[in-house]
Amino acid sequence: MTSIIFQRLEDPVSGVLALPKNQSGPGLLLLPAWWGLNEFFKTLAKRLAGEGFVTVALDYYDGQIATNTETAKAFSSRLDRKKAEKQVKMAAEFLKSNPAIDNEKIGLIGFSLGVRFAMNLARSKVKDVGAIVLYYGVAGGLFREFTIPVQGHFAENDEWGAGPKAVQKLRTRLAAGQGIIDFYEYPQTSHWFFEEDVKDAYNSDAASLAFKRTIAFLREWLNEE
Repeated sequence: MTSIIFQRLEDPVSGVLALPKNQSGPGLLLLPAWWGLNEFFKTLAKRLAGEGFVTVALDYYDGQIATNTETAKAFSSRLDRKKAEKQVKMAAEFLKSNPAIDNEKIGLIGFSLGVRFAMNLARSKVKDVGAIVLYYGVAGGLFREFTIPVQGHFAENDEWGAGPKAVQKLRTRLAAGQGIIDFYEYPQTSHWFFEEDVKDAYNSDAASLAFKRTIAFLREWLNEE
């Protein structure tokens, strides 16, 4: 895995690139939760590469990492969302142009804060995105012409904006389009249940099952026949 800068501008966009063993595969853009690009998400990028995906993980905070919810909330509140949206697009363009990519369409996987960025990117670049995976996060807006397959993994007990009612509203808006909707709720879990370093929320059984479902879904929609 290597650290990368997508474009050398006044505001450079940084992240990491993880390649499969055979150095090629479908492209996948990883958009972390509000902690930033911490060791968990760097390790996840490696895991996804190990499953055959050329994975780019974006760093929203230029190397800064939040280790508690108070700091994460402060980082998130200070984040220039318009600038971040541009950075996400630059990351996707970097990934699309990488010679290791063997598919015209890339996949997106967003966690919490990253869900909004994933869905907004998909709306603006529908022809470039082949599949989206969401973890305990929802997004606003309309999806009437949205045909991209979407898989979602949600906690049964979520106090951070992705509870059952919010998830159902997202499902209803997505159903207005013609895409595949593949949503799962994990019993006795809370927000961040997938993240091993969030000790009070991590659920190993749910995380393991969600990962298996994620890989199967991405392979189904990103592997060219």
